[in-house]
Amino acid sequence: MPQPKELDPYTNPRAFYGSELRRLREAAGLSQDQLGERVFCSGSYIGQFESANRRPQIDMSRIFDQLFGSGEHLERLCRLARKSKVASYFADAAELQERAKSIEEYSSLVVPGLLQTEAYTRALTQAAQPFATSSVVRRRGSRKDPDGSGTAARFPNGPHPVGHCPRGRPPRAGGRSRRHG
Repeated sequence: MPQPKELDPYTNPRAFYGSELRRLREAAGLSQDQLGERVFCSGSYIGQFESANRRPQIDMSRIFDQLFGSGEHLERLCRLARKSKVASYFADAAELQERAKSIEEYSSLVVPGLLQTEAYTRALTQAAQPFATSSVVRRRGSRKDPDGSGTAARFPNGPHPVGHCPRGRPPRAGGRSRRHG
């Protein structure tokens, strides 16, 4: 089993929490896996707390305090480590955003670029705008690029952008186009 990474406990409150958890665990003679078994989680989960990779949880801190007989020591440290510059309901997401290598959006309702066909575009337009006239549906389903060139020449089997608009902005509700400056 790899050795836990050494942290400077005075770097930030989370690192201090992790070092205190490690100190209490080692004083009790437990491995990360053994502690994990006692609190119903994995040893790697314990390791994430100890290495300051995961924000400490209040309920887990209470369980640790009960197990180690440390009063409310870890719970108080947890409250300190969980303080954030953003709203508490958004703190976990904000923290993950800082560590993210990429941020992507997933929409299960729209088929990505190369799978879009004229029929798919028409069906999507009709579903999104049920009161759209047939000419609007045809225009949105036509395979034209913003510069007027058709994608039909480049992709004869049909892939083309759905509701394409300059700068990647979707069309506004009601069919009005946006002015781009």
